[in-house]
Amino acid sequence: MSHGGETDGDRDADPNSPQAILEAHLDEHDYEIFRALNENGRISDTELAERVGLSRTAVRRRREKLVDEGILEVLAVIVLQEADLAYADVRIWIEQGATRAERDALIGLFVDSDLFYSVDSTMGDGDLLVRGWHASLGEFKRFFEDLLEGVTVIDDYHVTPIVKTWKAWDKVLDRPDVATDPTTILDAPATTGDASPTTGGEPTAGPTDDAQGPADAAKTDGGSEADEDPDRVDDSG
Repeated sequence: MSHGGETDGDRDADPNSPQAILEAHLDEHDYEIFRALNENGRISDTELAERVGLSRTAVRRRREKLVDEGILEVLAVIVLQEADLAYADVRIWIEQGATRAERDALIGLFVDSDLFYSVDSTMGDGDLLVRGWHASLGEFKRFFEDLLEGVTVIDDYHVTPIVKTWKAWDKVLDRPDVATDPTTILDAPATTGDASPTTGGEPTAGPTDDAQGPADAAKTDGGSEADEDPDRVDDSG
C-alpha cells in the first residue's frame, strides 16, 4: 500500500518511520486503521475495512481494542488558525522551593481550564509548557494573568504567540507556497582550496580553534537570555 509516494516497504525499512516506532503497539493493520481515522474520524467500519483490507467485523474489533487500551482516541478539535483565533505557548518556571502538592495544584489549574488544550511537564528549560487560546492575543494574556492572580509558586513565565501552524496532530494543515528541496538547507561540501584528501595538495586554511562564531559570541557577551528577551515576563514583582 502506498501513501503519498511512500510504500509500506519504505516505511518498514526506515527505523524513523511512525510505523517502525509503533510496531510494539500497532501491527500493520492497526497502523492503517489509525491513519484512516486520523484523516477522517467519521469513516464507517465498511469504508475502513475496504481501505485496510480486512472484514468489517475484524476492523471493528481491532478499532475497539485500540480504543479500550487507550492507545487510540478519536477526537474533534478546533483548528484555531482556521477559526481566526489567537493561541500561544507558555513556558513556566516553578519556584525551586515549591512542594509536590503546590506543583500538582498548579498543573490542575491549567488542566481544569477549557482554554488550555495542552499541559506538559518538561525537562531542561522550564518546568511546564502549556498551550492556550482566546479570541485575541491581548485577551489571552489578560486571561492568563487573571488565572495566576494569587499564585505564588511561579518564578517566571514566557508567552510565545503562534503565528502559523503548518502541521498538527499528524495532519498537514498548510504548506509553503513554493515547494523547497530540503537539500537546499543542508551544509554543502567544502569547495575552497584546490586540494582534496586524494590529491595530496595543501587544503585551504579554515577557522582556528580560537575563532569565535556568532553562537559563541552570544554565550560570552555578558548578557543572559532573559536579559535580551523583551517578551520574557517576570511576575516576581
